[in-house]
Amino acid sequence: METQNYNTQISVGIPVSQAIHGILNIKGWWAQDIDSAPKKIGDTFTVHFGNTWALFEVTALSANKMAWTVTDCYLDLLQNVHEWTGTSLLFDLHADKDVSVINITHQGLTPDKECFNDCRKGWAFYLEESLFAFLNKQQGQPGAGIHAWIDMGSEILKGKLYVPGQIPTEMKGDLLLLDVKQTKGEQVLAGYAMRSFSGEPGQLSGKYFMLMNNRPGLSELLQQFVNGTVN
Repeated sequence: METQNYNTQISVGIPVSQAIHGILNIKGWWAQDIDSAPKKIGDTFTVHFGNTWALFEVTALSANKMAWTVTDCYLDLLQNVHEWTGTSLLFDLHADKDVSVINITHQGLTPDKECFNDCRKGWAFYLEESLFAFLNKQQGQPGAGIHAWIDMGSEILKGKLYVPGQIPTEMKGDLLLLDVKQTKGEQVLAGYAMRSFSGEPGQLSGKYFMLMNNRPGLSELLQQFVNGTVN
C-alpha cells in the first residue's frame, strides 16, 4: 500500500515565477516569528509558534519546484516532539492557461503520525486559505498562535494557543481567554479558568492560554468546560 503523505493543491492568478517568490515570503502567509528569509538552496530558517519551532533547510529550488526539509524541530504539543524532523515540504508548480497550479506535499506527514490530523487542519488554513489569499490579493494571515479546539459534545469551539509573553496581534476585538490546563495535540482537554481578554493574559496557571472570538453564549460554554460539566 502506497504511503499517503499530506497533499493539497491551490491555483492562483499569477505567473509561476511570481508564485515561487511569494511562497518564499513566509512572513506574508505562514509565520509571524521567523528568523530569516530564505532565497537560495542551502539557506535555513526557523519558524516559531509559541514553544513550538521547526528548523528548515532549502534543499531544492528551481523555476518551478522547491523543497524545505526539516533538520530539527520541537513540537511542544506532541509526545514525539521531533516528529517533523526529516520530513519535507515540497512545492511543485506549473502554468495552466492564466493561472499557476501549486501542488504541495508534506512528505513524511502520513496518517500514522501523531500530528497528522491536527497538522492537516493547520495546513488547510495556512496553505489553502492564507497562502492562497496572499498570492492572489496580498492578504495572507500569518500566525503566531497554534490553532486549537475544544470538543463540547454538541459543537467544536475553535481558537488559538499562545504562551505567556506572546502578544497575540493576529486576534482582535472582543476575545475570551482560557487558562489551559491540559492538551492532547491541539485539542484542549481542560482549563483552569476563563475570563475576558484585555490585551494582556495576566497571571496564568498553565503554560498556554487559548483565545477565542467572543459570541453570545460562549462564556457560559467555557465556564461549563472549566467546571467539567460539558454535556
